[in-house]
Amino acid sequence: MRFVRLPQKTASASRELSREWFAERRAGRKIGVISLGAEHLFFRQGLTAYVLPYADISRYFRRVQAIPARIGCCAGELRIENLVLCVADAQGSETELAQIQLPGERAAKALMNELGRLAPHAVPGRPIISADASADAQNVSADITDASADGSQIVTDAPETVGGGAT
Repeated sequence: MRFVRLPQKTASASRELSREWFAERRAGRKIGVISLGAEHLFFRQGLTAYVLPYADISRYFRRVQAIPARIGCCAGELRIENLVLCVADAQGSETELAQIQLPGERAAKALMNELGRLAPHAVPGRPIISADASADAQNVSADITDASADGSQIVTDAPETVGGGAT
């Protein structure tokens, strides 16, 4: 397995470091594709495992994507849970580094609690959009934020309707 360290996106050159990361990943708690090690958060995509030190995480939050679905004669929506990890640069501006799909709501809540324990310096919750970024906010068709019982925020991004009507 190839390990890539985030946010620099550099592959590990030394076998010794890869072995240490592999052992930490294997010993950590696994939630979906995420492994919570002692010092690093690991997630995999294909044959690549991404490594992010807890010290580099500045903010984390849940993003729930509501996807309209039609199953048989009933219409509804599928709710896809994601974890979004943000990092801050030298100037203090935050960027979304990764959006990781999770198996469900229970896994998302457990992961939020674990990240609060492992990365106490990181801010849970979605970043506030400033007045300067209002033009970017207009591109999102619907953005609903709810506070859940455990203090995590749920952000629902509804996709834009194409064609102006039902299919």
